[in-house]
Amino acid sequence: MAVTSKATRKALEVRLGILSDREVVAMSVAEINCEQLLGRDMQPQRGGVCDPRLGTTDRDVLCGTCGCSHTDCPGHFGHIALAQAVYHAGYLTDVLKVLRCICCACGALRLRDKERIREIRRRPSARTRFRRVHEACAKIKECSRGENGCGQSQPTYRKVGLSIVREYKADAGGAAPGQGSGDPKKTLKAAEVRAMLAKISDEDVKLMGLDPRQSRPEWMIIQALAVAPPPVRPSVQAGDGARGVDDLTYAY
Repeated sequence: MAVTSKATRKALEVRLGILSDREVVAMSVAEINCEQLLGRDMQPQRGGVCDPRLGTTDRDVLCGTCGCSHTDCPGHFGHIALAQAVYHAGYLTDVLKVLRCICCACGALRLRDKERIREIRRRPSARTRFRRVHEACAKIKECSRGENGCGQSQPTYRKVGLSIVREYKADAGGAAPGQGSGDPKKTLKAAEVRAMLAKISDEDVKLMGLDPRQSRPEWMIIQALAVAPPPVRPSVQAGDGARGVDDLTYAY
């Protein structure tokens, strides 16, 4: 097995979080904007998902970014700038829970009971804080007036496939900005949900058990898609000597 000759370093800690669109673009070495895998010369197409700047798995080719061989180059991420924001299937349930915790109009946390808030803040587990906030806010049907609240009546949310449907009750007594009287039920676009989540203050994000520096709620909706380097999705040698493309490469 090939072993890198580069100096290694010891990892001191591992932090888990959600990459923002800005971080995805910042760590990217190439924007992927071409569907073709290979060019006319049968070499990896620049701007395709096999762009040579992303790294190499070929022993005869050097990485287009760091100039290292396939044994020394770990690969580099690229990105795809999406025309529209899309839901992340893995975070859709969490996005739904966050929506049930905030006001649909101003983005303020529905929970205003100061004693309940102090009790939740004392919980050391972030998972427990998120669960307690969700349980308390899901029962509140109106954003409180004052203290950054707007008094807006709140709709219900439910997941339908890979989308989120917002619905106002007939006796809700109010409508969200831009909602007509004949539109009590609506399938929300990812961009609309993202705009709502972006209104949440850092203080409320912390109360929900999230770290605003590492995992803001709106980052759970994708606008810039990270493209994994070829070493993560290497091509497969077929029986006739040809090379087959990895399933993840096809998915991109």
